[in-house]
Amino acid sequence: MAEEEFLNLDDEELDEDELVDVPSQVEEKLDTEQNNKLIYIIIILLLTLILLLGGVVFYLYMKKKSEIKHEVNATQIVEKVKEKEKPKQKANSKIQEWLKEAETLYKKGEKEKALLLYQKIAKYNQALSWFNIGVARLKDQNYTAAIEAFDEASFDDQLKCESALNAAVCAYNLKDKALFERYLALAKEYLVFEKSAPLYSYYNTLLNYYQNAYPEAIVSIIHPTSDYYRRKEFFIGSKIYTSFESLQNAINMLEHADDAKNFFTLGLLYANTGEYQIASDYLQKAIDIKDHYNEARIALSLAQNKLGNLSTAARLLEETQQDDANATEIYPIKVALKESLFDPVIAQEEFQKSVFIDKFYKFSLLFYYAPFKLSFYENGMTQITKGAKNVDIDKTKSAMEYLSNGKNIAHINFEIARAVEFSLSHNLYETHGIFKDALKRYPWDAVLHYNLGLTYAQMFNFKEAYKEFAKAQTLDSTLFEAAVFKSFCAHLINKDPTIENLDRIYALLNVDKDEAYKKRISALINISKDTMTMSYGYLPADIHPFDTAIDMVFAYNRSEAGAYKESTEALKKLLPKDLVANILYIDAHNDKRDIKKYARDIQQKLIDSNLDFRPLYFGETLPRELYVRMLNIAGVVPVLVNKLEKETAKYGDYIAFKLTKAYAYIYSRNFEKAYRLYNELIDNCKQSDTHTLFLAAVAAIGSHHPANAIALLELAKLEDTSNLESRYALGLLYQEAKNFDGAAIQYNKIGDIGFRSSYFTFFINPSK
Repeated sequence: MAEEEFLNLDDEELDEDELVDVPSQVEEKLDTEQNNKLIYIIIILLLTLILLLGGVVFYLYMKKKSEIKHEVNATQIVEKVKEKEKPKQKANSKIQEWLKEAETLYKKGEKEKALLLYQKIAKYNQALSWFNIGVARLKDQNYTAAIEAFDEASFDDQLKCESALNAAVCAYNLKDKALFERYLALAKEYLVFEKSAPLYSYYNTLLNYYQNAYPEAIVSIIHPTSDYYRRKEFFIGSKIYTSFESLQNAINMLEHADDAKNFFTLGLLYANTGEYQIASDYLQKAIDIKDHYNEARIALSLAQNKLGNLSTAARLLEETQQDDANATEIYPIKVALKESLFDPVIAQEEFQKSVFIDKFYKFSLLFYYAPFKLSFYENGMTQITKGAKNVDIDKTKSAMEYLSNGKNIAHINFEIARAVEFSLSHNLYETHGIFKDALKRYPWDAVLHYNLGLTYAQMFNFKEAYKEFAKAQTLDSTLFEAAVFKSFCAHLINKDPTIENLDRIYALLNVDKDEAYKKRISALINISKDTMTMSYGYLPADIHPFDTAIDMVFAYNRSEAGAYKESTEALKKLLPKDLVANILYIDAHNDKRDIKKYARDIQQKLIDSNLDFRPLYFGETLPRELYVRMLNIAGVVPVLVNKLEKETAKYGDYIAFKLTKAYAYIYSRNFEKAYRLYNELIDNCKQSDTHTLFLAAVAAIGSHHPANAIALLELAKLEDTSNLESRYALGLLYQEAKNFDGAAIQYNKIGDIGFRSSYFTFFINPSK
């Protein structure tokens, strides 16, 4: 089936009444235009009684048949497939053939042979009369009496197979399994009498299908003995192929049938294969002719959901519920996590794209390497930058010296220096706390707000980061990084980033700003505007990691593979033990086509190495998530989980450590453990940012706590109404709970934008 299952045909039985419409339902009408009167004299006594009985039956049958109302579909395809396939003259032609043969024999003087042939005709007509009586009784649903008539008809070899088949249909409707199987066996035995008949393959198909001999049934469908009943054969073939999960073959069968009645089924089959647009087209056709009307609308809603057209999906749910109070019982869904989250091949294919194209990780990468600032930063920037560089090459003792020796250091700068010292050790939460406390005393300081905003951004709390960058920009309009970073956050929380007139900064850059700074700010503005042009060329890659990260983003998005590799090399040279720098270097220097070698490289260079793993225990979110995702490519997340569990006694009180362990639990499929740990972080550690709430909901869905997942996502939505993943998951969970109104509200907030979730999917829940 596709990534996720949609629907199947296994519970849809073939209409058994169709089986009675076999070619032996014929009018018993003899040719009356024979030239030889002596023939009529010989056979008249034998046929008179039978013809009278046949005439009465024929009259009653034709009268009943004329009362049947036939459905007329207003589609072109129905006009194209007229009822031209039934060999209605089979009985007539057979009798005429026998009569001609008898006449020839009589003319030759072989009167005894002619008489025997006339007796055969009489016997056949008698059997045919009983067969027609059986057909009439079957249509009246008088199945027991119909079986008796078919038993009488089966005394003639020419009608044995058809009679047994129709008797099996009656037994099926009587729910008499033993009788059903008995008549199927008889039909199989009598099939030899139809060896030369045009409908031999059709009978063979039916028998093999109902006796579960599916391969044999397919053979007779593929090699027909005539073109009669081909649509019915194709339908049976599609059911067989569906049971084999050979969906494309099932589709081919139905498309060859060229029948409007198959639009709905074709829609379901195409949905199963993941061809949701083609599925939608067929389902819409089924809706247009009101075939399986409500089922088709719910199925179309699900297909549109898969295509990311969520307003359309919502409309179909609401309209169907208005027409049918039981609409929520049609194709109930089960929400699940996408298997692609845990697939190493897909993980490695998506890694680069998510880091450099997905705005969430692209901006987070820049936030991670962005430097903190000192107050009066025009004088202090050189010192803080150098301090950051030195600490990353393990010269931590000089970091505080660089920070404290800057000119015009006021008391604020001592607080900043103390906070940055913790940040250089990747102790982000201590850094964050110092900035928050300092702002209680110095709420007017723009740089403190900027630095606090940067810590929020490094925690993936972009809503609070946006607020702090906005305050910093208001307090100091020349703090250009604050304006650009505010724009980054606006992208991430679905605010309009164009409210910032970033173009005006270009003019201000010419006032007392050095060339390197101009390059940096203009490059950041272009990234925010998604304009991959370098107004002043690439930044110097050997001075500051932040500039190197900017170069890397541009190089990847401009498909400059050589420049991208060089950027990762420069970053690793500047920060040889930095976890993110090494992850990006490994990814850039591996042939993605050799997944095994790629996995070996990850294991050798990222596990038990001398890299700086402090972010996993105390620090930023980006290294934690990239590291776990990289281990997922190698399939070794459980190795990290085991290591963290052994270290819980030592580091278990640190928030970052708990977050790392919970995230690793998700990727090792330990959903229940992840769910409990996230709950502890939310309840006891007050980690109620939207990202943590969202991941807790992911764990809740994985551990089958849908009600708790809804509560967590509702909280996440309160924190950040713009999180589309949260809204989508909420919509799915409400639909699973059969709350179509709640689901429609969430879907409509997303709209028909082609949204594709990275985390969530759904499948039809057969148990409901």
